[in-house]
This record gives sequence, structure tokens and C-alpha cells, in this order.
Amino acid sequence: MDPYQQALEHLIRERLPALTRAMVRRFPGTPEAVIEEAMQDALLDACSLGRQAWFLQGWQDGGDDELYRRLYTAAWRRVRGEGRRVGARRTERLDTGYDVVSLDSPADGAASADELAAWMDARVLTAAGRFGRARERTLRIALLSLVRAGDAVKPLAARYALPRRYLAEASVWLRRRLEERARGEP
Repeated sequence: MDPYQQALEHLIRERLPALTRAMVRRFPGTPEAVIEEAMQDALLDACSLGRQAWFLQGWQDGGDDELYRRLYTAAWRRVRGEGRRVGARRTERLDTGYDVVSLDSPADGAASADELAAWMDARVLTAAGRFGRARERTLRIALLSLVRAGDAVKPLAARYALPRRYLAEASVWLRRRLEERARGEP
């Protein structure tokens, strides 16, 4: 067995749990299954002859520590990419564009979802007024797209020619209101 393969196997045996824990700490809201899949993909790339050049060069230049860093970087990029994929995020969202608020039972789920959507629409109006300055109407439209479709801030700011800061501040404010509601705060 070649020395690179031995170094990779040693890293998998000895340091993979620590690497996975570091990824979980870095992405606290991400399901552990997504992180584990990203780790597996990074390891597969490091083992595959056609894709291992970057990892191999890191190992040759910096030894086991650099190989560890490159595995972390590859997995980090995959997890970050999963978080940015709109389709992946939409499956875990309600009409709010934020994390799903647990409902008591499936029977009252529809009423609760409608009530939550109406509650969120009212907060969007408030946020547009607070953060929109002279562009309140445009910010309201962009925020509705953010909340209903889960669109990201940067592309929305570009699409509606808004300062990114307006959307970011309003988005944070909306997220905090939703978290307060989920905790049962008024």
C-alpha cells in the first residue's frame, strides 16, 4: 500500500470522529446526516484516482495535518453548498421561509399553517416599514419572496436593486420574531 493511502487510512481511523465533531460545531443547525454525507463525499474524493490530486498534493506539501485540513475544507464546502441549495432548503420550510414550527397534530396543521402565514405576512409589513426607508414597497415584495420561496438575500437584493443591508437587517429581525413565537413569547 502506498504511503498516501496509509496516511488516509490512519486519518480515518484516528481523526475522523474529531473531524465530524468539528463540522457539527461549525454547522449547528444542519442535520447530522447531511454532515456525514459531506464527510463521506470528501473521503471518496480523497480516495478516487481521478479526484485525489488536491488531497495528495496537500499531503505531500504539509503531511497529515494538511490532509486533515483539506478533508475538512472539502466537507465544509459540501455542507455549505447543501445549505445554499434552494431546493434542499425549501423541503424543510413552511410558507415562512424559516425553519418549520412544530404543530400539535396533523389535524390542526392546515389551520396553524394558515395562521402562521398570516402572522408572518403582518411581520413582513412591519419589517418593510422599519428597514425599507425610501424603498419600503420594494423591500416588502423582496421580503415576501424571501419568506414564501426561501430565496437568498444576496440574489434578492440584486433582483430588486435594494441595498443588501436592508434585506439582511429585515431578515434577521423576522427570524428573531419567528424564534420568539416558537418559544411562546408575545
